[in-house]
Amino acid sequence: MFRLNNRQLHIIIVFLIVSAMLLGTLLVVRKDSSIFMRGKVSGLDSFSDGWIASYETLDDAKWRKYGETEDDTKKKIITEVLNLPNSFAVKANNYVSLSHKLPDFSDDKQYMVFYSKNQYIMITVNKEVIYETDEADLEFPFHVVPVDYQYRNSTVTIKVKNEKNDNVTFDEIRIGNYTELLSAAIKENGWFVFYGLFLIILSLAVFVISYSIKTDITKKYMLNYIGGEAVVAGLLFIVESTLFRTLIRWELINYFLRSALIIIVSVMHLLVIRSLIRKTRILPVFDIGAVFYSIEFISVVIFAWFRLISINLVYLITIILAVSGLIIYTMLIGSVSYDYRQRQERPVFISNLILVCGVIFEMIIYITHADNIASGIPIITGSLIYFVILVVYGIRNALFIDTPKDNPEDTEKIVRQQVIESLNPNLLFASFQTLQSLIKNGSENSTKMIYYISVYVMNNLKAMSNRGEIIPFNEELEHIMAYLNLQRTRNNKFSFVLESKVKDFKIPRNTIEPLVENAVKYGIAGKNNTGNVVLRSYTREDGYAIQIIDNGIGFDDKNLKKTSPTSIKSLFELLEVKCQAKTEIISKEGKGTVITIILPMIENELL
Repeated sequence: MFRLNNRQLHIIIVFLIVSAMLLGTLLVVRKDSSIFMRGKVSGLDSFSDGWIASYETLDDAKWRKYGETEDDTKKKIITEVLNLPNSFAVKANNYVSLSHKLPDFSDDKQYMVFYSKNQYIMITVNKEVIYETDEADLEFPFHVVPVDYQYRNSTVTIKVKNEKNDNVTFDEIRIGNYTELLSAAIKENGWFVFYGLFLIILSLAVFVISYSIKTDITKKYMLNYIGGEAVVAGLLFIVESTLFRTLIRWELINYFLRSALIIIVSVMHLLVIRSLIRKTRILPVFDIGAVFYSIEFISVVIFAWFRLISINLVYLITIILAVSGLIIYTMLIGSVSYDYRQRQERPVFISNLILVCGVIFEMIIYITHADNIASGIPIITGSLIYFVILVVYGIRNALFIDTPKDNPEDTEKIVRQQVIESLNPNLLFASFQTLQSLIKNGSENSTKMIYYISVYVMNNLKAMSNRGEIIPFNEELEHIMAYLNLQRTRNNKFSFVLESKVKDFKIPRNTIEPLVENAVKYGIAGKNNTGNVVLRSYTREDGYAIQIIDNGIGFDDKNLKKTSPTSIKSLFELLEVKCQAKTEIISKEGKGTVITIILPMIENELL
């Protein structure tokens, strides 16, 4: 099964960022686009009235109204004065010429802003070309053209050509100085910038909290992933703003930055969710997703390099994959948190569901061309709620550990019950009776029996006084061996197998031995004390693994409760708190039970 540890995932992320920046830089330099801004700025002065249009029309009715005398080539050339936006019925590859006198502006430079999708544009002033699109620029629909002070009161001519359709559509034109341009950009969607800055500040706060608190390394990983996702999302919102695109003045690099940030925030999103998932069988899905995002982005950039796809298609593919992945993984979290009864993941599922709703509403607004005022509100609202829930949950998870609140009046009774349960008097009485029989019969096994009883009692006493103490697995294994040998000596229908391929790791004291006892006490005992228990320890890609297998009566793992400190659920929680273990139970009634415990290597080394 495909699995990656934290170190491997971190290497992939670093490789993604470095590769993306390198390939993107080479691609942008190679394209050398002249268009430097995308974004419809509506706050500038209108420059759309009174344009003189000259073109060869396909509209006979219009030609009869405005047309000139046909020349030898039989071209139906017309000239008309009109306002923009407007459409022109012309043959493909034919020009529409628009002329107008520039205003008498006093600033050093003015900027003309207009929309023109997939059309060739050439702008001249006094027959001097000041702006011209190339093949790469045809991908970008909005244009901002700087006009120097020397061209004031001169005639500007815009030539437009559509290479695909027998029609040219030209949008309204607005004009203003640089200050007005920035002001209009801020008014259009400046909240993207402010929200992006808020997320960056939030991420810095999360990093400070993660650095300052003393907690388990995995919980710090989770906080760092949340902070990383927030800072990348903040940068993405800033880059998406018209203000940023106005300041950068290079549309090609802007497209690439947005695509790269979308992929990076998607990978960080997977890491956040992955750090909270307890179901080990689900984790490979997130690892595969992270690798897939990395390979996909590098691949589409390479395709763009060889001009197999356009830059804006790279951006579109990236958005589709990111949104699809968000929906799929949200459904997966919902399945884990409800179908597998893992309530700790439910806040994450709810926050992801809110984020998905925000993204979907934003897409609906974009597709339906709804009012610009509503644009951006759903995605900002959804992501804000998502990050607030996630940060609160992450900090709470790192700072607090839920413990049952006992009634002080019952404390003495509970302690007494725990002492009796830890000593296991029934097993000790039965073992002493067996020892008595062995001594009477002169069996050599009596010496071994005394050793097993002493080791078992000694380790149980240590567990009573040092519950949760981190010890080498060898010491816990000694406790388990003593118990299993006691059971086998007094019951010849019982057998066990030990397969310890690795022992050089650490665990909390008295966490595995009670699981083995449960397998014998409830699983094997249910089959007339006849059966077999297998204990395995080995290494996997994601850590050290311990398995307890029995062929007993099995049980329904949905009915697990914290009935005592040595109940399965209590032991699982202790293993998670102490060493970030991931646990899994597979049990079939009448067939047996397999309990798997995964101890992450990096966290175990820090113990």
